[in-house]
Amino acid sequence: MEPDRPIARPQPGSARRLVVVLLLVSAMGSGAASVRAQGADASRIVTGDSIRLKLPGAFWLDAHFESWSADVMILATAGISGDWPVSIFDLDGLQVYTQRSPRDGLRHWSLIGAVTGIFAGAATGLVLHATGAVGEPGAPPGQIISTALAWTGIGIVVGTIGGAAYGASRPGVGWVQVQLPIF
Repeated sequence: MEPDRPIARPQPGSARRLVVVLLLVSAMGSGAASVRAQGADASRIVTGDSIRLKLPGAFWLDAHFESWSADVMILATAGISGDWPVSIFDLDGLQVYTQRSPRDGLRHWSLIGAVTGIFAGAATGLVLHATGAVGEPGAPPGQIISTALAWTGIGIVVGTIGGAAYGASRPGVGWVQVQLPIF
């Protein structure tokens, strides 16, 4: 049986750094919930665009935009023969599958980078600790956890910055929320 070893205390300030990193990540994620379309107006949607619309009390429905008629969108969708007129005032939500703005790409990819960084950082911390590169391989669980958390924080920061840089330069395409009413 091994002699009892005292649990290693985290380094001073490590808890404060972790709190700061978590606050930064949560602040970035809060903006991702309500993505606004650039220039949210009728010209944002063009003929042939794939759209998703949400009617009150219903689920999201995929359709193809055909044309405008005052405040009514003329849509084509599977299961309905002919055109389907929908007033924008009857919608609870509207999304368009289109090119993201650099700002939207930054938000999207920084969030993905942060989540990836959590797992990559924790795995890196555990591997470095297990190989003896950081700390003692046979250290008590408290020291292993503090090492993994420190590397998790580093992974979050690196993943967020890397994802933001990638997303701003290559925003890609995706579903962009359009504010209603758009007129």
